[in-house]
Amino acid sequence: MSLVVLAAVVVSGCSVYDSRYAFDPGPVDVLASKPGAVDAEPVRTLVTILGVRRADDRSALPPGVDVRLRVDNTSPYPVTLDPAKLVLFSAGLERFADAIVRPAGPIDLAPGDSGMIDASFPYPEAATPGEMDLSGLNVRWTLVIDGESVTSSATFGRLPRGYYDRHPHRIGVGYQRY
Repeated sequence: MSLVVLAAVVVSGCSVYDSRYAFDPGPVDVLASKPGAVDAEPVRTLVTILGVRRADDRSALPPGVDVRLRVDNTSPYPVTLDPAKLVLFSAGLERFADAIVRPAGPIDLAPGDSGMIDASFPYPEAATPGEMDLSGLNVRWTLVIDGESVTSSATFGRLPRGYYDRHPHRIGVGYQRY
């Protein structure tokens, strides 16, 4: 019985993300203003890379990169985020396939509103992480602010493995020079 419980804990604790890939900074805060509006507060977008998704039989999503965007409409204008205009590029400038977005469809935000989307970008043409340059990622999106399209982007660099070692505490013999 205890073996079954242990197996359930181990399986449920497994992440769909490949721990060899972590990106910085996270999140990125990007400001966007309506063209010509000098006195108005800008729209704030927070963007982060959730992870590099492995192939997983339990998920309906294909392998790729997961991104989250949060848009805070701090401007006095209506804002629309159209996920169809969301694009992801690798450091090798390869474009990922179109995103699978949750929730689907454009998000309309009145002044003071916030909205968030999760976007899963499948690898282009059945590529794998090893075949792509994932040393960096660039996310590009377009907001429509009071009828004017404003395109923004955020760039992320892959952290070296030592920066995000998930097990920083070790047992062993240390040496220090005096």
